[in-house]
Amino acid sequence: MDRKNGDLICTTCGTVATESLMHEGSQFRKFEGEEDRNHHGDAPNPLYSNAHNMSTTLGGMSFQTGAGIGGFGSQRKQGMENILRNAHAYTEMNISQFGKSEKKTRIGYKDRQKKDAFVQMTHVGDALGLHEAVVQRAKELFAGFRDDR
Repeated sequence: MDRKNGDLICTTCGTVATESLMHEGSQFRKFEGEEDRNHHGDAPNPLYSNAHNMSTTLGGMSFQTGAGIGGFGSQRKQGMENILRNAHAYTEMNISQFGKSEKKTRIGYKDRQKKDAFVQMTHVGDALGLHEAVVQRAKELFAGFRDDR
């Protein structure tokens, strides 16, 4: 077993019997009533871009800062969280354009438009009593249209 490359090699003839062996299961077992310790995230949504599906989120941020003089520590902490959140949002929105000189609509912008439109479609579908399959098809058509434009 070549652990670096994940290959299973015959010790007699040197033939590679299996290439790139990987453990594709969960890292931790989950028992009923226990918290899930596997952090794989949601399943990818085919209506969004790969950048959206592989993006990260900044939630529940915690910084170790002192109280400061006059109790300004919480304000400083809030300011740092906002700076990091804004930098993260900017990076996620513009990741598709880094290193490119062409002027195209950013993929992050398209994904945000799709997300907003999907919320509206779901709301209208519920209000009109439309079948979920009809709303899903509308989302697919809009996603295809938005990707092409």
